Amino acid sequence: MIYDYINIIDLDIINQESTYQDYKPSLIDYNNLLRTEKKLTYKTIKTRFTALNNFFSYLVDEGESTVNPVPQFRERHVRTYKPPQKARTQQLETGDIELLIKTAQSRLWRAVIAVYALTGIRREELCMLDVGIHTTDFNLKMFYIPEHPKRTNERVPFTDQLRDLLFDYLELRVS
Repeated sequence: MIYDYINIIDLDIINQESTYQDYKPSLIDYNNLLRTEKKLTYKTIKTRFTALNNFFSYLVDEGESTVNPVPQFRERHVRTYKPPQKARTQQLETGDIELLIKTAQSRLWRAVIAVYALTGIRREELCMLDVGIHTTDFNLKMFYIPEHPKRTNERVPFTDQLRDLLFDYLELRVS
């Protein structure tokens, strides 16, 4: 890690009189090397600058240098290069959900797709629901699910569209 930087820097500038401005060109070159030539990720670059920071802290502790240029450089240059993060999940629009539900061939699959798409509930949470299977109270507006490690909220919305699709499926099962 530090080896790449040592190849870039003029070692003669590491002394008691060195300032941040003396180190800045070599730090910029090192940052560009990591980003463009080696095509490292932001996290890896951050790790490399942490190692470099420790190296300069050691030099300051040993009296070889009076300045550690890395914190000041990192604050201005390294953090601005973080690429924008893509959303980890893509959310469907309302129209897309309706199209998805309409593509299902049977009432059962329409109901299943609707439950997952309109509530965002997970399969194991669906299995944990205790809503009274024998009671068909379709005036509910929320389901309450037991605590679950992956879920931060415990209420699941029960929309009119979902109610209609489930009622449609239950009518099919009864008949």
